[in-house]
Amino acid sequence: MRMLFEVADLSVASPATVSRCGMVYLTPDNLGWLPYVQTWMETKFAGEDNLNNELKVYIVETFQATVDLAIDKIRSHFNELIKTDDLQLVKSMCNFLEVFLNPATGFNAVDPKQKKKDLDSYMGFSFAWGLGGALDERSKDYFDTVVKDCYKTAQFPN
Repeated sequence: MRMLFEVADLSVASPATVSRCGMVYLTPDNLGWLPYVQTWMETKFAGEDNLNNELKVYIVETFQATVDLAIDKIRSHFNELIKTDDLQLVKSMCNFLEVFLNPATGFNAVDPKQKKKDLDSYMGFSFAWGLGGALDERSKDYFDTVVKDCYKTAQFPN
């Protein structure tokens, strides 16, 4: 008989259990954030009429084009008030987007061009606060430039 368990840790497992387990451990650094975003897109927006496949691909491609650049800047040039993990920042961005992309909260444009325009603004806001929310005030001022460089077509309030 074979059993497969997926656990976050073995902190409460007995030594006998640990000795019988074959374990595969993947650190967040080796795995990265992209599998999380892809899984999030597939599960949260499966069968979603409001987001067609083209927009889903666009979202993932935008993540790929912007997130690593921002995380590198955050880690090398900016100061976080509370230290964060890369995946934690990406999850925060996804949480913002999840709210914005809900048709009940406003993502319900019919025109495809308007929908993409709205999406850029929502992604820019989610990027700014999901990734830059833990930065100190001075760093947020500089991170603003990163956000505007990554989301040139987004419309932000002044």
